[in-house]
Amino acid sequence: MTVTGAEHFVKILKKNKELIEVIPWGREIINLHELISQGCKCKKGAKERMRDETYRELVTFALGDNDMLCAFIKKELSSDEVIFMLRNEEILKI
Repeated sequence: MTVTGAEHFVKILKKNKELIEVIPWGREIINLHELISQGCKCKKGAKERMRDETYRELVTFALGDNDMLCAFIKKELSSDEVIFMLRNEEILKI
C-alpha cells in the first residue's frame, strides 16, 4: 500500500480508530489537516506546508525506529509493505 501524503494518511486514520489509539501523533496530524480550511484563506498554503512537514517528521522519526508500531500499521492496513510518500518522494518504506 502506498500512502500518497498527509491528506491520504488523515483519511486512513479517520477510517481506522485503532490506528489513532496506537499512533500517539495521529490526532495531531488530523487536527493540522482540519485547521487548513479554517480561518484566513491567505494562510492556506502555509498551513498545508506545516501539516506536510509535520507528517514527514513524524513518519520519519516516530515510525522509522519503531518496529512494533510499523508491524501494527501493516496489520491494520492488511499490507505486507507500506510506503509513505510526500510530494512524489518516498519518505519511508515499512
